Amino acid sequence: MSSAKYLILALVFGFALAFAGFPEELNNICVDIKAVMPLLAFTLLVFAGLIYAGGQVLGAEFRSRTNVWATTIAIGAVLGLILAFSAPWIVGVVASAAGEDIETYQYDCKEKL
Repeated sequence: MSSAKYLILALVFGFALAFAGFPEELNNICVDIKAVMPLLAFTLLVFAGLIYAGGQVLGAEFRSRTNVWATTIAIGAVLGLILAFSAPWIVGVVASAAGEDIETYQYDCKEKL
């Protein structure tokens, strides 16, 4: 990504922190990750299956390419699921690294604050 995209991302995150507060925003990000990632991973797995199946009816060279594409997409889906299930732990690590008292705030990722 270009530096302008990183700047926009930092500004959006900064505004969110300014209006919602750091602990609440981390919890909200965690809730969003846990809500979106399983759906996205399922969609990617279906897409990988379609690419694999479509590649089987084509020539040998294109079949090998589609196998690689499908494998890459499936690995990305699995990594997304791992990220979704480890989101509460990641949020706790980020919060403690930022100096927040993790005993005061409950980063349970169950509902938005």
